[in-house]
Amino acid sequence: MSSKGEDYLDNEYYTYNRWLFRLIGFWEDKTSSKKLIYVCFLNFIIIIAVLEQIYVIFLLKGELNAIAKLLETTLITLCFGSCYYNLLSNGAIMKKILRRIDSDWKKLADKQELLILKEYANISRMCTIGNIISFYLYIGFLIFPSFQRFIQYIFGVVSYNELILPVRFDHFMKNRVGYYLGLCIQYTVIIILCTVAIANYTMFIAVILHACALFNVVVWRINGRFKDNRNNFYGKNKNDKLLNENEWIVDIVKFYESVIEFVDLIKLFYEATNLFEVSFALVIFMIDYFYLFQLFSANVNKNEGLTKLLYIIGSMSVIFAYFHLGQKLIDQSNYVFLTLCQIPFYSLSLKTQKLILFLIMRSTMVCNLSWKGTIVFSHNLFTVFIQKSLSFAMVFYNLQ
Repeated sequence: MSSKGEDYLDNEYYTYNRWLFRLIGFWEDKTSSKKLIYVCFLNFIIIIAVLEQIYVIFLLKGELNAIAKLLETTLITLCFGSCYYNLLSNGAIMKKILRRIDSDWKKLADKQELLILKEYANISRMCTIGNIISFYLYIGFLIFPSFQRFIQYIFGVVSYNELILPVRFDHFMKNRVGYYLGLCIQYTVIIILCTVAIANYTMFIAVILHACALFNVVVWRINGRFKDNRNNFYGKNKNDKLLNENEWIVDIVKFYESVIEFVDLIKLFYEATNLFEVSFALVIFMIDYFYLFQLFSANVNKNEGLTKLLYIIGSMSVIFAYFHLGQKLIDQSNYVFLTLCQIPFYSLSLKTQKLILFLIMRSTMVCNLSWKGTIVFSHNLFTVFIQKSLSFAMVFYNLQ
């Protein structure tokens, strides 16, 4: 973003989002050789991680537990990688979204509606902090066993054969040099992928909540006219009242259309990855149930059980939040429609009534996150995924 655009995007609500985007080489507009090299390095690391995971999958011999353990990291790698490539390929759209957020803060800087933006931005900031803590804690649990064994090996507590990697890859275990190289590569990959995930996921939360805030601003402007009936309907000058009424409805129409355009930008940016995210979510749910069945059986040790439990809680929470934000966008869009239907219609002029009818018809087209308008992210889709994945997981669990 330009320095002018950073006046509001660099406030306390988006500090962590800015910091995370800079870590993945995106925030600044300036394209330098250092930035290009840095982005190429991140791409190289992600490609190495994906190829490594695919290679190991082909080496497995059908052990469901080993396949589930590998898919746990493979799906996350593919998911995070697709988010990063979507950001690179649709970077211009994301910059438009960020400029629009900055523009909204500037336009509402001296108005009461700014409190609505601050309320939702504060929720976004808290979610960002929570995600940073949660994701890096997961990294800690993923890295700690291998790091502990490595320290024990240095002090002679364990032998070389007891060393492990965060993600199983036997090719690195053939000799000590290969192991050290594999350990460094996997630690680097895990940290980079986690940072990419946090940056994309927290920005997704920020833009969706900003859209919800804009819908609330529309509702506030609609209701604002009818809070004091004396001033609005019993003025001394009828022409002044009609002029004021016309300015009110035209302002709402223009602002509402700009909100729709902002939501369309969000949909345009995320539509390319929505199908991948849906597919990954279904398989991740299956793994969650598979692990849950194992936890109910008394064949899992405490450390492994805790790791699997944290994975279940974390993955389900992240996926649910994704669908919940889609549902929240639908609810806020419907809220505008319900508010328009409650306007004292016949107390307004004929011209205003026509514009309100136009708004009501437009608001019946619910804003949502979807893939090609068919797969809509909502609580209903989340429930369907829960049911379908449970059925598949029970079948695979009974096969072992």
